[in-house]
Amino acid sequence: MPLDLEKKRARDRKYAEEHREQRRLANKAYRAIPANRDRELARKVGYNKTRKLFRYGLNKAKYDTMLQEQNGVCAICKATSFGIEGRRWAIDHDHKTSKVRGLLCHSCNAGIGLLKDSPEILKAAAEYLEKARKATAG
Repeated sequence: MPLDLEKKRARDRKYAEEHREQRRLANKAYRAIPANRDRELARKVGYNKTRKLFRYGLNKAKYDTMLQEQNGVCAICKATSFGIEGRRWAIDHDHKTSKVRGLLCHSCNAGIGLLKDSPEILKAAAEYLEKARKATAG
């Protein structure tokens, strides 16, 4: 039996009105925890990039420190631009452990992702390109 959307909305409004103070106190307690306060601030300002940092255990300061340690360039190709306007450096991470490896431009992040984050495949691709370069040069 499908749920009547209007009835649900009316029920939700009624609940919200009846429990306004209780919800206010619960929200206040939630925001009193520093990590939750940061997440809430990120959500309120619509700063999805900040929320993405939280996913990998980073905050703005750690991100900035990583970028400074990389001298403001991609960890692989040393590009000074991240490739797509309006976006930040990609946070490269191990997909099994979620451990952050570094900050990459869009092209390098996409490249290693398409090569399945496999050093063996990446080495094979490099050998393939070297072989092709020698064949066309000679």
